Amino acid sequence: MKKIIFVVFCLLISACGEDKKSSAPAQASYNYKTIKVDSIYTRWKKDKNDAMERAEKDIKKFVKSACRERIAKGWSLIKVKSTGAMECEETDSGHHCRKSQMELECRQVIEEFPS
Repeated sequence: MKKIIFVVFCLLISACGEDKKSSAPAQASYNYKTIKVDSIYTRWKKDKNDAMERAEKDIKKFVKSACRERIAKGWSLIKVKSTGAMECEETDSGHHCRKSQMELECRQVIEEFPS
């Protein structure tokens, strides 16, 4: 009797394992969009080179959220296609710089309901 229960138990376990293996996860579909953006100006620096270096450092933080902020929630950055051109302004307060016309590739997951 114990052998029969053990065999039935083993069959149930193997049947449960096969169900999990046969149901493959759904492949995600995406929407893609390319956008052009200008980064924000840096804080004022006395030296133009310092302002340019700061603008380069600030790019990483800016591009992480640019797709989400410029298009809509649910969009994320895939890659920076073009870093654009450096723009600097000089006033009595000093220099501040930014990157203009950066080209970013963004992606959004297309959510589908399971059938």
